[in-house]
Amino acid sequence: MNTIIKSGLVMLSLLHAFNIKSQDADQDSINDQLEQNLAVRFAPEWRFHKKVIGDGSNQNHTEQYYPSSIEWFYNKVVEVTGNPPLMGTGGSFGPIPNINQLDQMHVPGTNIPASDPFWGGCESGNLWMFYPEKLSGDPDGFPTYFHCYPLDNGRVSIGYGLFYPFDYKGSYCAIPSPFGCILEVEEGKHRGDWEGINVVVTGVNDYNDPASFSTAAIEYIKYSGHGAKKFIQAASPRFRSVWGTHPKVFIAWGAHANYPEPGEWHNWVLSGIKPNWYDDFFHGNGLVVQSWRPQRQLVNMGEKDYPMVGWLNYKGRWGQDDNGGNSSPPGPPCKSFWSGDIDGYVTWEEAMQNYGGAWEGNAEIDCSPELASPYSPDPAYGANTYVDCRVTCPGENPPLPTVLSGVYTVPTGGVLGIFPCHYPENIIINKSMTLKAIEGTVVIGQ
Repeated sequence: MNTIIKSGLVMLSLLHAFNIKSQDADQDSINDQLEQNLAVRFAPEWRFHKKVIGDGSNQNHTEQYYPSSIEWFYNKVVEVTGNPPLMGTGGSFGPIPNINQLDQMHVPGTNIPASDPFWGGCESGNLWMFYPEKLSGDPDGFPTYFHCYPLDNGRVSIGYGLFYPFDYKGSYCAIPSPFGCILEVEEGKHRGDWEGINVVVTGVNDYNDPASFSTAAIEYIKYSGHGAKKFIQAASPRFRSVWGTHPKVFIAWGAHANYPEPGEWHNWVLSGIKPNWYDDFFHGNGLVVQSWRPQRQLVNMGEKDYPMVGWLNYKGRWGQDDNGGNSSPPGPPCKSFWSGDIDGYVTWEEAMQNYGGAWEGNAEIDCSPELASPYSPDPAYGANTYVDCRVTCPGENPPLPTVLSGVYTVPTGGVLGIFPCHYPENIIINKSMTLKAIEGTVVIGQ
């Protein structure tokens, strides 16, 4: 048995090649390496929902439609159908031979590229992408896409986006009663979904210096989602983060709205009955992905005039569903996470007080460090047995050690990952703890 002991004090080092001035490939007046450094420093912790036992609401399920990379999505369609996704106007459509050259592809039946404003862009309704519904996504390897843009006075907007092959709101009770639901309706699903957050930071002293990320701090974060347009100030006592730099983002089951705190949002309540009318459940007790970790990718999308991915300027919809408010969406430049603008937005505190609905927040899930965690740590870590204390932290970023005790048996050839409440901090292993491994590796800390 090999035993690897780590103190838990290992920090992700961003200080690499700062003496090299990288190019500004997307021509936005901010150094490309600085963009990457800022994206890593402020990348979110994505937290998905897992069904809460004892609550029979129709939106209380374990997430099953995860994000994916654009490449994974393309290859999955080929795997499922034997053909690539189709693109066209409905009357005339054809296969997409290379998803990373989508911008350059002429729309079938025309000599007009898919990136031409002729197709309408954010208001487009006449250019679509065709593929099967209910693709599950790639929880083991999805990347986070980002867009970094300089504002004024040392401020920078960083948009973080996830692509979901499928969005599903499940069902809702259209006619509730004290005796149960009289009429249940299923709707609110569409192929393709772009959701995310935007983090605005201050203190970037030099847009040309890759090292100037080190003086930056979060000003506010805004969230894509349903209903009230919301943002939270970093100074708010309700702001949740890892180290004060990585916002925790709680993602609603199925529909993938983003929230700054765990909980539930019920659109309306009748006589104390939850009618489940497009409720959002976002306890953050399912899969947890720290997007800044080297096991995950942060992909710079660049700017519209100088894109760094070959599908950014596709002017059509990322799916074929046309259901009014539940239609397949346009691409990232049309989404709220693309910019840091908060005109028309309200603070998270105001949203909870004034937005029509019933807020049930701070619904943390119990977890004992003596057992494997009840939620799913990032599969990219490569461990098959976990002790993960991050959901039971006594407060945000406490200067406290994590105390572990118990017996854990690692499968043959397996890896046990022990994760402290926060990084960096000490891990204390009580004398009563026994680590067993047969031809395996025990990893303490990460």
